[in-house]
Amino acid sequence: VVRGSGGVGVADPQRFLATVAEVWELGKGGVGCIGQIDRGYPLVACSQGCSVRCGTHMSRGEDRYGAGTRVDIGTCNDSHWRGGTGQGRAYRGRHVDGTELNLPPAPGFGDAGTDLGNLIETLGMTTWVLASWGRYFAALRELGIREFRVIGGPDDGQVERIDIDSAEWWREWMSKTAHRRGVGDDYAEGFARFYEKYELGPRRLAELIEDKGSRGHGWHREGRLMEPHPSPYWEYSALLYAVSTRDVTPSTHGFFFLNGLYGYPSAPKDPSEIPARLLELAERLYGSAEAVHPGDAWIEHVTAWHQHRAIIKDSMGVCDWVFPLTRRTFDTSEAFEAEMNAEEGSIYGDVEAEAKLFSACTGVEMSIDEMEAQAARIVQLERCIEVRNNGRDRALDEAVIPHYQWSEKTDGTHLSADAAEFHALLERYYDLRGWDRERGWPTRETLDALGLDDVAEALEPLRQSGVKVAG
Repeated sequence: VVRGSGGVGVADPQRFLATVAEVWELGKGGVGCIGQIDRGYPLVACSQGCSVRCGTHMSRGEDRYGAGTRVDIGTCNDSHWRGGTGQGRAYRGRHVDGTELNLPPAPGFGDAGTDLGNLIETLGMTTWVLASWGRYFAALRELGIREFRVIGGPDDGQVERIDIDSAEWWREWMSKTAHRRGVGDDYAEGFARFYEKYELGPRRLAELIEDKGSRGHGWHREGRLMEPHPSPYWEYSALLYAVSTRDVTPSTHGFFFLNGLYGYPSAPKDPSEIPARLLELAERLYGSAEAVHPGDAWIEHVTAWHQHRAIIKDSMGVCDWVFPLTRRTFDTSEAFEAEMNAEEGSIYGDVEAEAKLFSACTGVEMSIDEMEAQAARIVQLERCIEVRNNGRDRALDEAVIPHYQWSEKTDGTHLSADAAEFHALLERYYDLRGWDRERGWPTRETLDALGLDDVAEALEPLRQSGVKVAG
């Protein structure tokens, strides 16, 4: 932690302002949107200066639950408290073993839902809990499970009622979970641990929503519970969730925002039907047009690239919805369509924008290649910390497999019964990173080449012991 008492000086104010204007023009509206900007109340995004349409909306509130706010700020996910988590069923899919699951959406509560969204944020809990717990409770209700007996604690043996159609029930659920009161102590451990203790509903339900193989909200951008992510986008998410050390949403945005260029949800796509502009963009960004072909032919390279870019975003504090500027925005949808259908042209943005901003602001000239090299060192360092502290290895990476043996909601694709294709993909990623295939540990040579010889030395006793620390 660093605490400072002075201001932050800009090395070259004129150059910095000019660079900001250039980047703003490229990224206006956000990479997933056309560049027309709605500015000012009630559409203000995260701040008054933001140029991104991300679904954030402000309105006057009544503070029904004593959250201490008079202005409601609703994001894309906060709106689920008002309108529910989707129309119809949230997920209808089949597992590779033939098992079928139908998960209904969680209900919405109108104006009361806005109050619930405010309250859960005030309590320090993310609004994403509705997307996981709400769907779980809805699935239990469909299975005829509307209550259960509490195990352990001061409420041991008491009956816990599940009433997800009641806003007041959710209010009480939030309160006891945030304060770990009674059975709220079990809820607060997270869905995966709660299920391991109570085993309410079939285990397949836990695999689909969140289990020990999850890295945060594994269902967010992988085509099962929430958004459609046909191949190759869910394969990317599967590998990313397997090898990451935290919730990977900052890494998933960039590749996901290219999904819309396909013209989904009409799926699947034959490679011959993929728009030329998207193929050209993939070639320029990732080194191969196969990056956007169905399947996993180039996914390890896409994953590594976006991991680096997510680290750069986090290090600089720039907007996750805008950066990296993989493609440019257009003033109108007609201009965008014309460019997409032109015989020649480009929709490429400027993936060097972060380096330009950094250099103009700090006076330290650093290229985007140099930034990515530092990000690569951070990936290795994070992996080594996980190996040393938590016994991270290949077995833990492969714990995500059962989730991806459920079919994607638009094209029906999934991992096979033996997940041979995923094992092969994981090994290709290990090779790219310089990790050994047996355990998924960075090799001594890899760490030495990156100037992390002290880290390599710290791991040597583990390496020499030959201990299999997990799996």
